[in-house]
Amino acid sequence: MKPEGMMYAAVALSATLSLGVLVAFFWSERRWRQWDREQAQRLRNLRTDHIGGENASPRQDDELAWPPIPFQRRPFHEALAEDCPELAPSPQARAIAQYLATRPANPETENDEMRWNEATATAAVMVGMLSGCHFGPPKPRLNPHPQERYEITMTIEDAPGPFTDIGGFVQYDVDNYEECMPEKWTFVRGHYHDQLDEFIPFAYTQIAENVYRTRITVDALRNVDYHGLGECRWGLTAVTSNLRGKNVDFIPRLHLDELRKQQAKRIYFSTRTYFAEKGYPDSGGERSEFGPEVQDELFTITLTPRRISP
Repeated sequence: MKPEGMMYAAVALSATLSLGVLVAFFWSERRWRQWDREQAQRLRNLRTDHIGGENASPRQDDELAWPPIPFQRRPFHEALAEDCPELAPSPQARAIAQYLATRPANPETENDEMRWNEATATAAVMVGMLSGCHFGPPKPRLNPHPQERYEITMTIEDAPGPFTDIGGFVQYDVDNYEECMPEKWTFVRGHYHDQLDEFIPFAYTQIAENVYRTRITVDALRNVDYHGLGECRWGLTAVTSNLRGKNVDFIPRLHLDELRKQQAKRIYFSTRTYFAEKGYPDSGGERSEFGPEVQDELFTITLTPRRISP
């Protein structure tokens, strides 16, 4: 094809495309105006149905006005309880709020103490409202009939000094939290499930010099279906004792399998850690984990579990 023919063909194609664009534009504009008229007529019909029937004459300057929507005025707490019960305040919070609303004001006898009490009660209402919401993890429930209990005897040997604040806590976790807890999503974490845990403290009783004893329960928490996804199964993760040395906490620990073996567990600690000016809590270890230069500077804490009847 000659250059002149190619140029004429390009001009003809460009003109055809431009004409097609114009036709499409006017056709779309026509369809849009038709749709707009249809919607306006539908709104007028709705308004006529809601205001006076067929003889009604809606305002000429308000063709697109929506029909009035009936609503019922209710106190906020009642509307919240009826429409969104999971966000309603707890009964304790409602009782405190009712007391504050009905208590007669007496400016003559009001003093700083009364204002402080009122502020405290108001704070309790807010805390109660938040506690009634299901934003946070569910509260664990105690097992009324536990079956697996242990007595733990702790013996301290060759310690370089005394210990204070001797106690501990039992850690419980839900093993199947990905199954029994609803999935959540945030920009930071993405998709996740709440991991449920609970820490129950316990105290030691001294029965001899450097010998202490306590009792713990493995099945202290009850398995509960919190969200209709199946029961959350609580299990004991660790029994952690805590002894305060000079400046460092020593935390010997027993796990569930070690409890059930009912064998003494001897844990070694360094006296250098005991006299350290500051440091992180020390969980100790086996003798082989310490270097030869400190083998003569170790003391031990032995934990001996024994299963007892419920």
